[in-house]
Amino acid sequence: MTQLGTERPPLPSSEPRRLSGLDRWFKISHRGSTIGREVRGGITTFVAMCYIVLLNPLILGASADITGARLSTEAITTATALAAGVTTILMGLVGNAPLALAAGLGVNGVVAFQMAPAMTWAQAFGLVVLEGFCIVLMAVSGVRERIINAIPMALKVAITVGIGLYIALVGLVSAGFVTRTPDSAQSTVPVRMGIAGHLEGWPIAIFCLGLLLMIVLVSRGVPGAVLISIAVATGLAVLVNSVFHVEGWGLVEPKVPDQVVAHPDFSLLGDIDLFGGFGSAGAVTAAVFLFTLVLSGFFDAMGTITSVSEEAGLVKNGKVEGMGRILLVDGAGALAGGVTGSAPNTVFLESAAGVGEGARTGLASIVTGGLFTATLFLTPIAAIVPAQAAAPALVVIGGDDDGAMRADPLAGPGFRDPGVPDHRADPVHLLDHQRDRRRAGRLRADQDLQGQDPRDRLDPRDPGRGVRGVLRDRRDHVVVLMFLNGGGMRGGPLHEQLQGAPLCCVARSAPKYHYFSVGDRFPAMHEGGSATVVGEVYDLPLTVLRDHLVPAEPPELELGVIELEDGAACLATILRSSYVDSPELTDISAMGDWRAYLASR
Repeated sequence: MTQLGTERPPLPSSEPRRLSGLDRWFKISHRGSTIGREVRGGITTFVAMCYIVLLNPLILGASADITGARLSTEAITTATALAAGVTTILMGLVGNAPLALAAGLGVNGVVAFQMAPAMTWAQAFGLVVLEGFCIVLMAVSGVRERIINAIPMALKVAITVGIGLYIALVGLVSAGFVTRTPDSAQSTVPVRMGIAGHLEGWPIAIFCLGLLLMIVLVSRGVPGAVLISIAVATGLAVLVNSVFHVEGWGLVEPKVPDQVVAHPDFSLLGDIDLFGGFGSAGAVTAAVFLFTLVLSGFFDAMGTITSVSEEAGLVKNGKVEGMGRILLVDGAGALAGGVTGSAPNTVFLESAAGVGEGARTGLASIVTGGLFTATLFLTPIAAIVPAQAAAPALVVIGGDDDGAMRADPLAGPGFRDPGVPDHRADPVHLLDHQRDRRRAGRLRADQDLQGQDPRDRLDPRDPGRGVRGVLRDRRDHVVVLMFLNGGGMRGGPLHEQLQGAPLCCVARSAPKYHYFSVGDRFPAMHEGGSATVVGEVYDLPLTVLRDHLVPAEPPELELGVIELEDGAACLATILRSSYVDSPELTDISAMGDWRAYLASR
């Protein structure tokens, strides 16, 4: 630390780099990214979520409206790709956020299986348009955000879990794995396994194999796991059907298409009846349908936007940067879904895949939207995917939503059972490791100090300790939250020194540091500036810190405690005060991101 009475040497500065118009418009360098990284992130997001172009026709095409009419696979595929492309590009231009939109799973089931049987398709999509108007109005007025903030976390979790169960059941029914018990059976059990209580036939086997493959790939974090599984299951179904001429596939028979590229089918575009549903289904029923759509859009979007934005470092002082514009585009997505005939569009959690690849701005969304637009001409491919190949995605995604039950709603702010001692007030921050890649940045307290001998534990609330809120004891193994912003990050030369320590989250420091490049060899933080620094937080055992990481660090750095953007304390390596006047230092505070700096050289 600097001694009292000595004047601190002036900090070096560098000439500001000239930024391109594209960089200035999307604030690429400001957010610590590069154009190449944004493109990669946009492609990654598309690969992670393009399965919706195959799943949406499966759901909407499985139901008939009140007149018995069904939608064609080609028309739904065109509508899905068009709406996703337009709304995602709009999110990039207006919201400037790496968030992609498409027809929402769960809400499209409401349109298909609840609304359509009570009215025509045009009337059902008319209610979707009205939902979009309602959400846009609430976004513009600010009512939407206030309502969301007023709803208890326990209720939000319950709704998410309910939607997840519904999505999974739709997948099981679509594949024929579960069927409705006929009334003639006079049974109190509403569903049964397969046909007449038996699972048999090639279609069921394809579904089971596809589901097993998808579970394995998703659990191992393989990029594009859902799309890969659907493609493999579809290829296997085409092979089996061509050899054995199997029946029982349902509406779509897997066979090699006559052509891969075809003209889009825009027959659903603009085919809406805004208020006809109130006459066909009745005013009360139609109003309930409209309320259901609005409610679903409320929760799906808000939770996803917050989670992905947090991982992208777009949350400042607890608020998402540009939230008003983002919510406006999300409401416009519901409108676009109704006008195109693809069901309400909403922000997809798979956007986190692109953020994990470095996407931080709306440029990534424009890349993703452009790729969706290109799929308009690939409708024949969607026409060969049987329900048994696509349905595993519904089961896996629905089950993933049910994972919200792992969260403890009682730990949320504002929820307090007066009959239970509040042991959750401990400020030691941890991450829910089951959801950290998708819900990154949500640090929560989960250390219960009750029943421990005070002599056997570190009290993080003791203001006399230098590392406040950092250390914790778990299974007799002391670990520390370590903020890395240079070679120790993923892909860096020092990453192997972490000895497999788990990544907690991508995070930013508080805006109170200078950030330097030391001879372009490694970065260094130093207090007294106004820059935020991008880094990664790891759960690091103290033995690994002592024996591996610290010995590998350069002598210009020392161990210290920094403040993260959310106010939490965290260990980090910082520049020694004796080196602040070193001629090797180049000020890169404007970028605040070591990887972005290296990519710009």
